Amino acid sequence: MTVAAPPLELRGVSLAPGDAPPVHGLSFTVGDGEIVALTGPSGSGKTTALRAIVRLGETTGGEILLSGAAIAGIEGPALRRRIGLVAQQPAMLGPTVADDLAAGAGAPVAERTARAALEEVGLSPALLARNSSVLSGGEQARVALARALLAEPDVLLLDEPSAALDAEATDRVANALRRRTAGGLAILLVTHDPHLLEATGARGHDFLSGMAG
Repeated sequence: MTVAAPPLELRGVSLAPGDAPPVHGLSFTVGDGEIVALTGPSGSGKTTALRAIVRLGETTGGEILLSGAAIAGIEGPALRRRIGLVAQQPAMLGPTVADDLAAGAGAPVAERTARAALEEVGLSPALLARNSSVLSGGEQARVALARALLAEPDVLLLDEPSAALDAEATDRVANALRRRTAGGLAILLVTHDPHLLEATGARGHDFLSGMAG
């Protein structure tokens, strides 16, 4: 019986995260419908690892696999359709929230779909007409998450998704993530938030323990 490859696997990956000590031999997997949280000290290279997975940063060794295929052999646009990345301070892609969602999808989004996308992450559909530049940090973070979920990626990468959220908003986001994993979405997130870890039921992975000695 053939065992399917996990949606995301890092095998002995090495990174050079700027001013932080280099990362060597990073290895872990994220399975279908699983949420894995990278934990560890600030500045250890966790965000650099997320960026490397979508080839926004360089690896200096090892291999990153998407459903068993090396990402090095996948063209950039195709890779970013299959892997969504929501940064800790995401950029807004359009003048209004509706425009932002459409920019992320690459095509106009039906109003019903856009309203549902906002509601999924705990935002009011009334925000669709709002100027995205005047949103709070927490609202922008959730709009960016809604945008990423609309694209229906195979793997979703989240960098400190609850950093600008209160406990209630964190719970709404955690519920949305759990619902998506029930449909098979694989999620890798970076967080220092114990409430988010508990609310998502994420499998914690100590970033530094994932490295070869």
